[in-house]
Amino acid sequence: MKHIFAALLLATFSTAAFAQCATTVSALEGLVRHPGFPTSWIETGARDGRPLNLAISNNGSSLSMVFTKGGRPWAHGNGRICGAGNNFTVRIPNITWGEASMSLLRNNRSANFGMVVNSTRSRITVSVGSGLTRWSGTFRPR
Repeated sequence: MKHIFAALLLATFSTAAFAQCATTVSALEGLVRHPGFPTSWIETGARDGRPLNLAISNNGSSLSMVFTKGGRPWAHGNGRICGAGNNFTVRIPNITWGEASMSLLRNNRSANFGMVVNSTRSRITVSVGSGLTRWSGTFRPR
């Protein structure tokens, strides 16, 4: 029993420690298993009528991720996208929040956005925060 527990514990930490990450657009296509995976997305259900836009591009050794809302900056930063299957995390270690972002998020200097990609790779759901400061949106390719 002790050996089974140790094996499960090792497998859990090994999986978490070695999650695959993409730092280029071509690596992202491989990570999500979709050649030509879109790099420009628009929110589909913006309740305020101003959809959030997400643009992903290469920036040296990391991905540049720029969010805009109504033509105004929402957030931007360089980072990587990690995960497997349909579940990913957008990791931006040094994020700059823009004037269009929620004021409750602006105290965070880094961000980890959850990102779920649907099976046909035609929609993504992105979320950030928790509790009262949680935001989530579904996007389609732009």
